[in-house]
Amino acid sequence: MSLLLSPSSKWMNKGREDNELVSAKLEALRQAAQRTDNLMPFILEAVRAYAILGEVCGVLRKVFGEYHLPALV
Repeated sequence: MSLLLSPSSKWMNKGREDNELVSAKLEALRQAAQRTDNLMPFILEAVRAYAILGEVCGVLRKVFGEYHLPALV
C-alpha cells in the first residue's frame, strides 16, 4: 500500500530524488503512531526525506481518525 497522496500528481514529486525512501519513512511513521512512540522524530525523518505535510497528515489521519464536532440543534 502506497502512502503517497497521488502518484499521478507530478508537482508533489518535484525535487524528490527517492520516492521509495519517502514511502519507507511514512510507513515507519504509521507504525510508530500505532504504538505509543514519540512521533516527532518520525515526522522529522519523513520531512527530511521530502514528504509533504499532506502525506504526513494523511498517515496520522488513517491511524488516529478525524475529530468532528457534534452537531448542535
